[in-house]
Amino acid sequence: MPQIEQLPRRTPKVSVDELLQGFHPSPRFGEVSFASYRPDPAQPSQA
Repeated sequence: MPQIEQLPRRTPKVSVDELLQGFHPSPRFGEVSFASYRPDPAQPSQA
């Protein structure tokens, strides 16, 4: 019977560089910026 590993007992070792290497925005956000942001009037918290 295989051993079941419990997630809370895991302690992965990932460097900041490794973590950031895989972090990039989705292509759909390639042409946007804070300057082009338009808040949704129906959502006051976005203003």
